[in-house]
Amino acid sequence: MKKLLIFHFHLILLLFAVEQYSSAQEKPVWVKIGEIPLQSPRTISLDNKDHIFVADASGNIHQFDKNGDSLNFYSPVFRSELQELEASWTVSIFAFTADMQQAEILDRFLNPISHIRFSQEGFGMISQANLGNGNILWLIDEAGLQLVKFDYRRRQKLQEQPLSLVLPGESLSVLQLLERKNTLFLLIEDMGVFILDNQANPIKHVPGIPNASIFVKENLIFAVNGEKLLIWDFIKDSMKELLLPQTTYQKISVGEDRLFFLHQKGISIYEKPRLD
Repeated sequence: MKKLLIFHFHLILLLFAVEQYSSAQEKPVWVKIGEIPLQSPRTISLDNKDHIFVADASGNIHQFDKNGDSLNFYSPVFRSELQELEASWTVSIFAFTADMQQAEILDRFLNPISHIRFSQEGFGMISQANLGNGNILWLIDEAGLQLVKFDYRRRQKLQEQPLSLVLPGESLSVLQLLERKNTLFLLIEDMGVFILDNQANPIKHVPGIPNASIFVKENLIFAVNGEKLLIWDFIKDSMKELLLPQTTYQKISVGEDRLFFLHQKGISIYEKPRLD
């Protein structure tokens, strides 16, 4: 009898949890503004004016305004797919290819400022790289699995430490890293996102985030997962799901009044629904 009561109690808790989880799912009214047809898009980023930057499979960078009108185009010195394209700092655009172990810094008009060959800077194998505040690059060097803070103008390592000393676990695979407002976000395979300060001290762990490209805006982490847009509030420790109008979307960038979804044939632009 006692075991039966315990079973019923656990069943009630499970049903309550499912009900609560389901209630967090929403199906907003999606208002489509436009479509940017593009062959083989691979990554997307926005500046603070909601200009859209998209890299194709050859590493070419296309710039559009928030309505999808073409503004500019740049073909980098290396012909390779970009693992990272970062435009959020606006004054500088960052492009990184792991295959070629190179990166470029561009100005907001897509004119080259700096070109980095990581092998010439004494690094092993850089698997992830992104632009930080104040001429800084954040790097993951697979040689010893090091998290590196690198001044690309002075060509100097400012900080270097094994990830195993910063994060729990031994076999860590970093899928993405980015800095927002002096805060570093690391997406770790099968572990979610770890949030660090700009000295690489751990602040918070946000579990449950899938192994997909993330976008961070203010206190929200966004990720596309199949038919759903997942949104985590890492301040309130809450998560919500929005059912997407299509299941073909792969990545998201979030503007002030627009959402931009990357898919195999281009970019879809939608009005931004209420996210609170």
